[in-house]
Amino acid sequence: MEELIKNAKSGDKGAFTKAVQSVKEELNNIAKTKVRNEEDIEDIVQNTIEKGFLKLKQLRNNKYFKTWIIRILINECNKFYELKNKEEKLVEKCIKDIRDTTIYEMEIGRIEFEDRIKDLDKLDKEIMNLHFEEKYTINEIAEILKMNPNTVKSRIDRGKKKIKSKYEKTIITVIILCILTTGVVLGISSLINYLKSIFDLSSIGQNNDGILMAIEEKEWYENIEMDYINLNENYRIKIDYMILDDINLYLIFNLESSENIQQYNRISILDLEIVDEQGNVIWCQENWNDEYIVKLNGYKGIENNEYNIKELVYMIADGYPDFKELKIKFSKILLYSTDNKCQTTYEIQTEQKKEIKIEINEKYINVEKIRYEQYKNESKNFNVKRAIITPTGFYAIISYNGGGVKAVLIDEKGNEYVCGRELMNIDDEYNNNYYVITAHISDRTNERLILRINNEEAELIKK
Repeated sequence: MEELIKNAKSGDKGAFTKAVQSVKEELNNIAKTKVRNEEDIEDIVQNTIEKGFLKLKQLRNNKYFKTWIIRILINECNKFYELKNKEEKLVEKCIKDIRDTTIYEMEIGRIEFEDRIKDLDKLDKEIMNLHFEEKYTINEIAEILKMNPNTVKSRIDRGKKKIKSKYEKTIITVIILCILTTGVVLGISSLINYLKSIFDLSSIGQNNDGILMAIEEKEWYENIEMDYINLNENYRIKIDYMILDDINLYLIFNLESSENIQQYNRISILDLEIVDEQGNVIWCQENWNDEYIVKLNGYKGIENNEYNIKELVYMIADGYPDFKELKIKFSKILLYSTDNKCQTTYEIQTEQKKEIKIEINEKYINVEKIRYEQYKNESKNFNVKRAIITPTGFYAIISYNGGGVKAVLIDEKGNEYVCGRELMNIDDEYNNNYYVITAHISDRTNERLILRINNEEAELIKK
């Protein structure tokens, strides 16, 4: 056996085949104790053999080949059950989301109206046709057919339920097949709830309430829909979602491993660089952008399991430049654990610098924003450099001589909004600190606003 493995490591596929044949029956027997379906067993064993061949050079001692490949098999079995459980939970959740949303109406709407009502009785067909096709109101239909309006309404409701019930099984089956074959969840509420769960954390972002509102009401996010890019033979990565406005940039990274990485729960990109299509630097780990004050707020763990880690990278800026494409570059990613501080970190090295290109959505390029300028300020300690309201809330960049900032925003009606604040940069030369001040304010009609910093006020007027 040891000689076969030695030859296999040198590229002799025949030697590897012979080595596998000697243990294949045992692999099948072990798989049968863990998985019942014959087709699944065959797939698991085949995946084990393929991974064994690809990772053979990682086997340190050739005499332990059998133990080593059995361990790969067990990992594949565990991975199979994990994916199966995920699918079952996903399907169960998706069905619930479907029943809680208008997905039926979306799907049924693609079926010809005559086909939808063909199984209803004659009177119900006439009522449904008058209401949905001819656009008559319930009272108008009642007058035309000489019926009680309540009776018309109940017949419309009953007809809708019959149509919904008839197509329910077909629609759910189609959606489930779509999930299992493409991994795409059609129910928009699932995605929104997922993103809201990420941003509903006090340690994330400068204006959580505003971001939550924008996600829910304006679908203010971008599903990147990219394929994984390989880092090396064991790791690959992609970006799942992005949120961007005039101040904030959020990127959700998704790292996948072919090995069990459950001992880690976080990732950090050590040499992150972000540039636009013209080569202008938005963010660089080593160099500050001279034109814009940009701060990387950091990383936040989103989700992790045996084979995946999802991480949010977020930053703020004193206004981002106009760009139509982002290029995210990196070559080093660190795996670490916050649960076990004694756990040794692991650095993923790539052969060359990787680059992910993201085309910027039109809604981000032409961000709808209201600008304010400093109109009156008797304070000697702070100045408002920039003040705007974007789809995700109110933001102001201020320079402040000192520390301990407490901010309140006051609208024209006298309503006060407690503000968040984040230190962006320190100007040692002039003894000024730069802060971003944030508030969730939905009323966009205010001509004037008051920004109170500690006990001093500045009046802001709409440009």
